[in-house]
Amino acid sequence: SSNYETDLFSPVIKKIEQLTQKHYSDTLEGMPHRVIADHVRTLCFGIADNVMPSNEGRGYVLRRLLRRACRYAKKLGVSEPILYKCVGDVVDVLAGHFEHLKNRKSYIEKVIRAEEESFLNTLSAGLTLFDQVVKSLKDSNQNVISGEAAFKLYDTYGFPIDLTTLLAQEKNLTVDMETYNNELEKQKERSRQGAKFEQSQLKEESSHVTESDFEGLDLHLAEDLNIAKGGECRIISDRAEKVQMAQHHSATHLLQDVLRKHLGDHVHQAGSLVDSSRLRFDFSHFESISSEKLEKIQDDINALIQQELAVSISFSSLDDAKKKGVLALFGEKYNADRVRVVDIGGVSIELCAGTHVENSKQVEHVKIISESAISAGTRRIEALAGNQNINAFLISKVTDIENRLIKEIEKLKQSKQTLLDSDIKKVVEFKTQRVETKVTNNQLEDHLLFLTIFDTKLKDELKKLAKVQGKQNESTVIQLAKESIENAKDKSCFIQEFSVSEIADLRVIADYITNKYQDSIAIIGFENQATATILIKVGKGYPRKDIHAGNLIKEVTEKFGGGGGGRFDMAQAGGIKSENLAQSFSFLETRIQS
Repeated sequence: SSNYETDLFSPVIKKIEQLTQKHYSDTLEGMPHRVIADHVRTLCFGIADNVMPSNEGRGYVLRRLLRRACRYAKKLGVSEPILYKCVGDVVDVLAGHFEHLKNRKSYIEKVIRAEEESFLNTLSAGLTLFDQVVKSLKDSNQNVISGEAAFKLYDTYGFPIDLTTLLAQEKNLTVDMETYNNELEKQKERSRQGAKFEQSQLKEESSHVTESDFEGLDLHLAEDLNIAKGGECRIISDRAEKVQMAQHHSATHLLQDVLRKHLGDHVHQAGSLVDSSRLRFDFSHFESISSEKLEKIQDDINALIQQELAVSISFSSLDDAKKKGVLALFGEKYNADRVRVVDIGGVSIELCAGTHVENSKQVEHVKIISESAISAGTRRIEALAGNQNINAFLISKVTDIENRLIKEIEKLKQSKQTLLDSDIKKVVEFKTQRVETKVTNNQLEDHLLFLTIFDTKLKDELKKLAKVQGKQNESTVIQLAKESIENAKDKSCFIQEFSVSEIADLRVIADYITNKYQDSIAIIGFENQATATILIKVGKGYPRKDIHAGNLIKEVTEKFGGGGGGRFDMAQAGGIKSENLAQSFSFLETRIQS
């Protein structure tokens, strides 16, 4: 009597029962099972067809479905990712007819899991804010959640309005839906106006780009009649800047091709920035890329550049381009009758209206400078193209590290440390060399590696130096403690101010006193400009079991200001006014004697 009773769904529903430990029934109580099973199937097909969960278009439909399934899983008492665990059952049922599901099973699982984890974290943050809103209402004896608060939950935390209203009902509250809908409409209008502005700017700028701007340059010119959204449209008058723009654009194409070879065909552009000084490429992928693999990707891009691949430009209809497997930007609107195809030596073939070099050798070199996550399932690579840009970057990086290390080196001079003399000499000599003569990028790369190794050595030496100085300082502090014991008349209660500057010194003194006299209590402190610090340490054999160091500190701060706390055997307070230190000692002495 229902699709869910067929063998297309029953294995998935059985898995949901197993994961949630909740029995399925064909009544209303079984609604969560049915929703999860249906939505997971949809997610599998969508992701297998390269639709990624996102905030717009088809991706937004997938994201809404996934989040709805997560909420129904929560109704079954599950607060951890489980949807991805159902993928295998969906594939087992359907892969016989839809082979691509089987081929992409692992990838689908990774995408769904990453999106689940992201949403559950979001849900957790949203619940915290919801609880704050509820507390605020109860404190003010109100029972209506404002539309602004409900919209913030939705807009900032992805908290669905139906979940907000459901939680509100459970707490006998209502939601101001009229204001919420007004805020939602305002957001939609802002989005529409932003899109209109972007389009108008695009048309205005692209109409000013002419071929005369590119005269004399060995470049493939931008196609100003078919500039895709996101293409470079600003007016550039400097010829060198145009060359650098072309270098970065061609490098972006090579980067995408190499990423797909190393990571898989699921890699698709999710956004990019091509500038004269750098490139930024956002792409669909659900795992971080190891430094080793990133280096290999960089090496492969540079190997393609060195092959001196010819860059050719051709035009065709959109259908013909798709039949030939030309890579297109997903979700972009192209002219169906005439699209521009950029072919870099048969290695990278994409639809593109931008400016490119005529041969890959003109890119010169590519250096990847960072790789990071920008959202669930989307990574970002930032890179530089062209020897001039890379040289400037390396010089800047070397300079920053040199300046920092030279400051650290100064700390070693007073210690008469000689272990690093040869390395220190190399740092200084290279700095002089690169200022007086031009150094190559390879030399800079080698020196960066040396500086990294030297940095580790230097940190180790500074740790050793700090340890030695710490022991010397500790020895001095212990001497103060010895003198205090010698001069003390009452060996059961030591109350004294010391000429030290850190709480760590007080701890050393207190430990020494209470270890020497385990039936004693140490009440000690120091002044640091306008404030004072107090520490109380109770010896293991101290006979007064009614004395609690933490409680004593609390009494002091309540009476003389500052703040602190601690355990029964040790506590401390800071921020006490210096002029109140003597009074604090007198007060504590009286409390001990009472």
